[in-house]
Amino acid sequence: MSSNILKTSFSHWWKLTSERRKELHLNRIPIFSKNLKNCLFSKKKIQLLTHYIIECTPYPNHGASIVFCDNQFITNLNEKDRHKIGPTDILSYPTYLPNMRFNGVNEDDPVIEILKEERRITFEEEKYLGDIFISQPYIVDYCNSNNTNLNHHMALLLTHGVLHLLGYDHEIEEDYLIMNSKEQEILSKLRHKIGKEEWKELNLLKN
Repeated sequence: MSSNILKTSFSHWWKLTSERRKELHLNRIPIFSKNLKNCLFSKKKIQLLTHYIIECTPYPNHGASIVFCDNQFITNLNEKDRHKIGPTDILSYPTYLPNMRFNGVNEDDPVIEILKEERRITFEEEKYLGDIFISQPYIVDYCNSNNTNLNHHMALLLTHGVLHLLGYDHEIEEDYLIMNSKEQEILSKLRHKIGKEEWKELNLLKN
């Protein structure tokens, strides 16, 4: 891995007291690892950054889970749920969207409305946006191949994933432009919140 990707930061933007972490309800953003011998990313840093991202949405008090996994795990999800071959960088599974579909359920099946209502209740009462899966080896390879800073790329991916949980998409150019504009808006707010110098030296890795 190239040295610029793993550049060490001495910023302490993510260091909060346990009381402050409870006040922010960071437990609503659980971080998991699937099929990885070593997750590179710090749970506390990812939790807080994701919280800041969600604060920039219409649902600032909601949570979401982040799952770091290997290429095989995300390939299985990609092929099963999107019918696409091979691994990808990130997949998002919203808890509830008004127009959401369910794999294996016919669109005119009345059970869909029941499933949607159950999801809506979870979304509103449990304040849960959904689940985000990120393939660690995929994004590390991408950053190495493209000379991209892993930490800043992760901030972009988390923003991208959260927006997918809210129904943003990029299948057509018009939707892509809308989503990209929203991503840049949120990233700008993050840079302002964390601080220009701290953002420049952003480090989401374990110390």
